[in-house]
Amino acid sequence: GLSDKFLIRWRGNFNFTGGKYTFSLPDDISVDDGVKVVIGDSVYGNRAIIDRLSNCWSTCDPLSVSGFDISPGVHTVTVLLKKMPGMPD
Repeated sequence: GLSDKFLIRWRGNFNFTGGKYTFSLPDDISVDDGVKVVIGDSVYGNRAIIDRLSNCWSTCDPLSVSGFDISPGVHTVTVLLKKMPGMPD
C-alpha cells in the first residue's frame, strides 16, 4: 500500500526586486506535520524563513513572516513539507 510518511521538496528560482517581503503558508491544518522554507541569497546567505519541521499542530499557526529582507535578483526558494503516519490531516 501507499505510505503515509513522506517528505516533499519544491524548489524554484524567483526574481525579487529587493526589499522587505512577507511569506505565508496555508493554515496550520495543511502543514501540521512540519514545514521549512529556505531562500538562497548571495548577500544574506542561505536562510530559513520558516523552520518548523517538527510536528507543530498548534505552533504552526500562523505561518507568516513579514519584513524579511531579500536582495535584488534571482534567488532559489526551497519548501520542504513533511507528512507523518497517524497524524490527522
